[in-house]
Amino acid sequence: MKPFVIQSGSRATRPIALAASDSEDEEPGSSAPVPGATPAVYTAAQCKDAGDAAAAAGQWSLALRHWDAALAQAPAEAHKLHEAKAQVWLEVGQDWKAVQCARRAVELQPGWAEAHLTLARAHMNMGEPELAVQSCEQALLLEPQHSEAAAELASMQAVTARRQHSGSAAAGQRASVLREPADGNGLEPH
Repeated sequence: MKPFVIQSGSRATRPIALAASDSEDEEPGSSAPVPGATPAVYTAAQCKDAGDAAAAAGQWSLALRHWDAALAQAPAEAHKLHEAKAQVWLEVGQDWKAVQCARRAVELQPGWAEAHLTLARAHMNMGEPELAVQSCEQALLLEPQHSEAAAELASMQAVTARRQHSGSAAAGQRASVLREPADGNGLEPH
C-alpha cells in the first residue's frame, strides 16, 4: 500500500475544545475527555492538521480523534476528513467503518474521484469486488487520467472475473452431504 497521503484544501475557523492530554492508548475513534485535563481551543483547521500529522506518523487513534473534533465543527471540507478517516480504518483493518466513512465522503462530494477510489478499496477489503469495480469506474469517469484508479480497476476486474468464473464452473454441480452412519463404520452419502 502506498504511503498515507491527506488531501489539503480550504479551512474552517470555528474553534473547538479538546483535552490537551489525549492518550494514544485509547481505541480508535474514542474521544473520551481526560479527567482533570485542561481543555485547549483549536480551530477545525488546526484539528485537521493535527490529524494529518498523526496519520502520517502512524498514530491512527490520535488522527481519528483530531478529525472527529474537526468534523464536529462542520467544516467546509468534511468530505476530505471522512475520506481520510476511511483510509485510517482500512489501515487498522476496520473495513466496515472504512466503507461507511468513504460512503459519507462520496455523499458529501460526489464529484471527487479520490472518495470513490477509497470507497472502491473499502469494498474490495470487504470482499465486494463488484461494488469495488463500480466505485473505481466512477472515479475514472470523474478523472479519466487517474493512473492509480486505472491500475486498481484492472486488478479489481480480474478478481471479479475469477469470482464469476469459479461461480459458473460450479453451476449445476450438486454437493453431497456426508454423515456418519448409525453403525459408526465410516461416512456415507446422505
